[in-house]
Amino acid sequence: MKSINILLIEDNPDDAGLIQFVLQKKIKNEVVITHIDSFILFKELIKKPNFDLILTDYNCGEFNGTDVITELNNSNLDIPIILITAESGMDTALTAINLHVDDYIVKDSKYTTRLPNTVTRVLKNAELESTIRNANTDANETLYNYVSMFVQTADLILSLWGDGSFITANQALLEILGYHVNELKKINIKNIVDKDCYIELDSIISDKSMMNSCQDIQIVLVSKSGKKINVKGKINKRIENGKVIGTHWNVQCLTDSKKLDELRLKQSEQYKSVFEHAPFPMVMGDVRGIVLQINQAACDLVGYSYEEMLGRHIRSITHPLDLLKSLRYHKKLTSGEIDDYVIEKRYRHKDGHYIKVEVTAALIRNKKGKPRFAIAEFKSCSNNLMQEKEDELSSISRFTA
Repeated sequence: MKSINILLIEDNPDDAGLIQFVLQKKIKNEVVITHIDSFILFKELIKKPNFDLILTDYNCGEFNGTDVITELNNSNLDIPIILITAESGMDTALTAINLHVDDYIVKDSKYTTRLPNTVTRVLKNAELESTIRNANTDANETLYNYVSMFVQTADLILSLWGDGSFITANQALLEILGYHVNELKKINIKNIVDKDCYIELDSIISDKSMMNSCQDIQIVLVSKSGKKINVKGKINKRIENGKVIGTHWNVQCLTDSKKLDELRLKQSEQYKSVFEHAPFPMVMGDVRGIVLQINQAACDLVGYSYEEMLGRHIRSITHPLDLLKSLRYHKKLTSGEIDDYVIEKRYRHKDGHYIKVEVTAALIRNKKGKPRFAIAEFKSCSNNLMQEKEDELSSISRFTA
């Protein structure tokens, strides 16, 4: 197995020895630890970095962990870092988090038992992030879009310490509550929760049966101006040694959610009404040609019911001699060579005869330009039904499968 190279910054030799002993004993991989207590030496070592992880104590004599984190960030080095702090108030840990530290450990009587798991978790996360960064272009684009969506999300996101004090909150929460981020850091979650919800809040946070997992929450928040806001979503708890040390909330405003759902429903009904009651036949299908939606006029044209057409491949009712032409134009459409096309083709009626139609087809693409579905409009070329000869149908029937 690959060895793990750790840079340990600790000015107490006894603590450094204990950390080295615990990590080398509890982690399966070979652990190579470089121990230093000099900031000057640290700056020299990261000029040619070969470390998988940095462990730093917060108080190291003439410098502290914040100096280490700042120097690392300024060097544009992507090395995961864990802060070890003896500050029970968590102020130093909060400062480190704001500087993008990967995790922290509070020095207490049991911190060395938690350290190996923390190191393992941080290294796994770093490996995953590295895999994503080195993935193909589509994966990177997907990740970028996901991150953009998260930053711009209308969801209300906040993180709290176990005592209910704020770690951070996103812009959407700040705007809806009317607080500045610095104001939130000076108050407790109970300052923005309706008093009638205190018991429910305490019950959710103190429930040890939901250790480190998602739990549903529906609660009333109170803005700075006194406005009550109903929210619903998920809460994650971080529990160590049977004690809740932090929570992370991702909730949505129910009022806004209801308005959005009503708008979407209205738009959906309007679209459905226009599609279904259009006087001309219309069909919507996926890029393979599977029917996703069809209006009544199109059903009447081919003699099939809505239920019979839904999920059917359009190829199954296309005249065999028109299949090649349809496929050729469809490929041009999906490749982007053309934006739409108009062709004449024949469809088989449920009764067995063929109908000649003029088909106008176009492709709907997503924001990335990739095909989502095709929509086609039919216009009958003749009022006369085209009855094909039995010998012709017999000779080409093998193509209809």
